[in-house]
Amino acid sequence: MTHERIAITGGPSGGKSTAINYLGRLSPESVLVPEVATILLSGGFPAPSEECPWTYDWQQSFQRAVGGTQLAIEEVADSRAAAEDLPRIVCDRGLADGAAYLHGGIDELAEIVRMEPEAIFGRYSIVIHLVTSAKQNRGYQKHTNKHRFEDAEVAKQLDDRVLEAWSGHPNRIIIDTEDADERNSMVWRAAHGYRIKR
Repeated sequence: MTHERIAITGGPSGGKSTAINYLGRLSPESVLVPEVATILLSGGFPAPSEECPWTYDWQQSFQRAVGGTQLAIEEVADSRAAAEDLPRIVCDRGLADGAAYLHGGIDELAEIVRMEPEAIFGRYSIVIHLVTSAKQNRGYQKHTNKHRFEDAEVAKQLDDRVLEAWSGHPNRIIIDTEDADERNSMVWRAAHGYRIKR
């Protein structure tokens, strides 16, 4: 593989989609991979409801669907990057994100996707973690995604769990800023191999 694969991750409402859209405008040489969970939920995957509330069985089924789709969509992105000689793939979340939603963490995810944790991490050259707005003074921006179910406290917990899920990755950058322009600029620089203040 002559191109690199970058995962942009973090807790709910950290600015991931905004940063990826920014990269898409400024870096047309990148293949962009949208968030798989949103694709599935907006495409009809049955979400928890009052009639059928969340259960852990549902969570495990959902992560099986997310994991399989993530691998498939990244495979297609790899083919496109190779065919068009593009230098990078930028993913709105990566495969290891699923570990944040499973009791058994990265080991349970590894069983679900039938891949060793090292191989999961090894799929991505760089992991950029954007801290959730729930941990910042601006307040939790839950309204920006209609498929976001978590309240602010759960968003903070998920941010911590995502940090833990990716803790085994050797090249992770954590960005914690409330300024959207600064955040987008830092993501762009990190994605293009520039050193940024951590």
